[in-house]
Amino acid sequence: DTTKAAALVSDLSDSDASTARRLASSIADKMVQTKGVAAAREWIEMLPEGDARVNGVGSLVREWARLDHRAALDYSMSQTDPNTRLQALRTVWTNIGYSKGGADPAILIEELRATPHTGERDRAFVALQAGSRWNHPELAVQAALEINDPSLQRKTLIQAGGYYLIRKPEEAQNWMYNSGLEADDIAEMQQAADGLR
Repeated sequence: DTTKAAALVSDLSDSDASTARRLASSIADKMVQTKGVAAAREWIEMLPEGDARVNGVGSLVREWARLDHRAALDYSMSQTDPNTRLQALRTVWTNIGYSKGGADPAILIEELRATPHTGERDRAFVALQAGSRWNHPELAVQAALEINDPSLQRKTLIQAGGYYLIRKPEEAQNWMYNSGLEADDIAEMQQAADGLR
């Protein structure tokens, strides 16, 4: 019974938040697998705002992004609680970046470029970079370059550049030396790559 499950998670949120979060994730996962996205979404809407709901939404959008990344993104953006929205966006972008098939990360970068310049947007680009740097390191670098916060951009770009050097060394070298990067940034990317080997 979905109503009883929602009540149990809600009750546990007050006394055992850790268990409530895990239970919300497990139930959402199972519902997506057995009853579909609509049923899981309906169940999550029964949960009160808070960590358990954040985890439930995260599990839903992780599975949903594999089926329809655009719908999962739209649902994530519709979340009124800023923490829930941010975690959902991170989950979707990271999941999409890790996938070898499905959504094209280059298209996703274009979609994300069209969103308002906010801290959430920057964090979404960080998540997309983290998710795509192994399978699509050249796109991870592009995602890092879209980050508005200079400090966060530099840190993320160095990470992405390190993976780029490992995964596609010649292409990465060409990009590094033709992109106008500072010598210090190039040296840190090389150190990042050495640390990953």
